[in-house]
Amino acid sequence: MRRAGLKFWRMKAPVSGLALAALMLAAASSKVWAAPDVTFDYTSKFGQFGFLQFPPNGFGRATGVAFYTADELLIADYGNSWLQRCDIDGANCEWFGGFAARRNTPGVFDRPHGVAVREDGMLAVADEDNHAVQLCELRRFCLYSGDQITEDNKPSTALGRWAFPNDVDFNAEGQVFGLDTGNNRIQILSADDLRVRRVFMSGGSGLGQLDGARGLAVAADGTVVISDTGNHRIQLCDTGRPVNCTAFGRRGSGPGQFESPVGIEVDHLDRIWVADTGNNRLQVCDREGSCTVLNSGSDYEFNAPHDVAVHPSGKVAVANTEDSQILVFRTDAQAPQPALVNAGFNDAWFNPDTAGQGVFINVFAELGQVFVAWFTFDAERPTADAPALLGEAGHRWLTALGPIDGNRAVLQVALTEGGLFDTRPPVPTVTGEYGTLELEFVDCETVLMRYELPVLEAAEGTVTLSRVIDDNVALCEALKAP
Repeated sequence: MRRAGLKFWRMKAPVSGLALAALMLAAASSKVWAAPDVTFDYTSKFGQFGFLQFPPNGFGRATGVAFYTADELLIADYGNSWLQRCDIDGANCEWFGGFAARRNTPGVFDRPHGVAVREDGMLAVADEDNHAVQLCELRRFCLYSGDQITEDNKPSTALGRWAFPNDVDFNAEGQVFGLDTGNNRIQILSADDLRVRRVFMSGGSGLGQLDGARGLAVAADGTVVISDTGNHRIQLCDTGRPVNCTAFGRRGSGPGQFESPVGIEVDHLDRIWVADTGNNRLQVCDREGSCTVLNSGSDYEFNAPHDVAVHPSGKVAVANTEDSQILVFRTDAQAPQPALVNAGFNDAWFNPDTAGQGVFINVFAELGQVFVAWFTFDAERPTADAPALLGEAGHRWLTALGPIDGNRAVLQVALTEGGLFDTRPPVPTVTGEYGTLELEFVDCETVLMRYELPVLEAAEGTVTLSRVIDDNVALCEALKAP
């Protein structure tokens, strides 16, 4: 699995429960939900059944798949009790892990079912028959969440212990979410040492309850999306206190209906991809449960697909479990991100409340850097007899440079001193880390500048900057367009 937002509205005045229910019913009945528009083109497939054979001869049963890079896949080879990393065309594969006499050992797997890849390259593995979750650096070491005391590892309901875990994923903070299938719960583990941070969900058919759930994904906004396999539905839950869940789907073969769904993924466009295993198909759904059905095609046939992974580049990989194959497709790629910070911001800026002071902003888009020169004054007025052969004794220039990050840039302020007007010697000296400026490019006409200058008593503040003239606004807007 691999890793958008829920919208809430608030009444301006209190209403009765009956009135609120009527209002919600009217809203629901008047809204027409459209199934997601999905591009889905078959590319290739690879793999065959190969029990206890080394790659690239085949898979015992491929039950989990994740993108390791845009062109490499990480595959849970359930029947062979190891993981495989393969080129997306299957030309080259390497394996690691594998069954051992002592089962509950880090880096040793017993029927791994689900896998996930974190942005730093760490892997999480739902190690089903070891009743464990492992966090691994590829081919180097693993951390183990489960029973490492007794050799005869058994299911357990204790915290940090597991009963047939089937899937894993990471949230934006790098924490591990483990689907503890046999215990009908989810355990959240710390990002670095797998300590239990939270346990939620229970067994049953109500909201917030699970029946043998086998697939889990964490959306970009932290929503946990679950293939509630035995209840033939999809649940979406926050991780608040208490946990709030919604659900869609029921048992059946129509759009938005499921038969024992297993794998699940939330893609870069916030679409929910479901491996509708019992119906031998995929479904792509929005959060309200409107779904587009993807059936077998002339070049491929879905046979109990157990997992699906989607890369922002538009590549899709499906673990076609009963055929021991990986199917590869193309879907909609992530839209190009607009150039939020561009050369159209190059201009003179000022705060009307402090007229006579101002900022020059220079954006070097190709270098990913921003340079600022801030003309201002000292924090205290100099005495009337303070010497100044050129200019005014209270004048100050601060310069800063830093990298662009989205619509922001954090710049290091430098102090330049020791030089003379239009003279080479003495060579000025530059002292870095004099302070920081953080620029937030709100729009093409507004920039927020936050400063932190430890040399001052009032060391922090925020300045709202506007352009001195608007000549470059049109250029800025044009360069922001995707």
